[in-house]
Amino acid sequence: MNSITKHSIRFLSDKAARFVPKSGVYPKGYAVGGIHCGVKKDGKTLDLAILQNTFGKEASTAGVFTKNNIQENSQGKDGAGINSFVINSGNANAVTGAQGLKDAEEMVIVTDSVLENPLDSTLVMSTGQFKIGDDTYTLAGLCKGAGMICPNMATLLGFFVTDAPVSPAALQQILRYAVDRSFNSITVDGDMSTNDTIVAMANGAAGGELIENTSSSAERFAALQTEIVDFAQQLAQLVVRDGEGATKFITLKVNDALSYKDAKSIASSDANWGRILCAIGYANVTTDQSVIPEKTSVKFVPVDGSEHLQLLVNGEPEKVDENRASEILQDEIS
Repeated sequence: MNSITKHSIRFLSDKAARFVPKSGVYPKGYAVGGIHCGVKKDGKTLDLAILQNTFGKEASTAGVFTKNNIQENSQGKDGAGINSFVINSGNANAVTGAQGLKDAEEMVIVTDSVLENPLDSTLVMSTGQFKIGDDTYTLAGLCKGAGMICPNMATLLGFFVTDAPVSPAALQQILRYAVDRSFNSITVDGDMSTNDTIVAMANGAAGGELIENTSSSAERFAALQTEIVDFAQQLAQLVVRDGEGATKFITLKVNDALSYKDAKSIASSDANWGRILCAIGYANVTTDQSVIPEKTSVKFVPVDGSEHLQLLVNGEPEKVDENRASEILQDEIS
């Protein structure tokens, strides 16, 4: 059994802040901080953050980016050679042409100079402890959002750092897998932003055997993937809870699907419970047997652990207690 203490840093509204751990330890070999640099005009909001690898050895990095056709400018080095991230709020720097690219390049130069990084080792973005074998590692995360959140993208700006030793290729594979099952599975308002990125950095400061996606490292790879998926889901849920204008948090659970792809397609079709059955029918599933009407059931699962409210059982509508349904929907559903 893994002993896990994970941490997320986020400026949250009161409705979401209660879900964030208040104590713990952070990964070795990193520094993070934020200041007011003047992008926000109120004179006090923290609108610039920097996250730096201070371990002294090159870190592995990975990224998953928006699938919007109009993207912000980004740069990378095949998962190696990145030592810091600089993130600004209040200016997306999207669709800004040559001047936007020039501004981003200048941010890289200034940040590398101030942090005494090797040249071009900063990425610009705008807008816990666990055990593997005998080794103990820590994972931390930071997110910025949460408007224009839609599935099938990287969504918002998010950052993971760990002191585990991971190869760039393995970290990229794990991150993409985790994002697909977390940030790519949430929605707040149905809009796809042009500036959304999730990145991860692993500096190996805690030591131990290098984690790769090979047969000899399969067990360690799987353990790390499980931890990052779980943590990514926690952060993604915080983004939804803190969404602009959001008053409800709803999880759609699809059981007995033929594949993960089918389950995700069905869950993404329509979150309005009154149209769920119709949405299941037109979901882009893989085979004719992916959806069998006479075996399809829909129910509400109250957050307080009380009895489920059945809406549909094996394709047949139930007589629904509308007062009970209303009570359930008054709560923050999870």
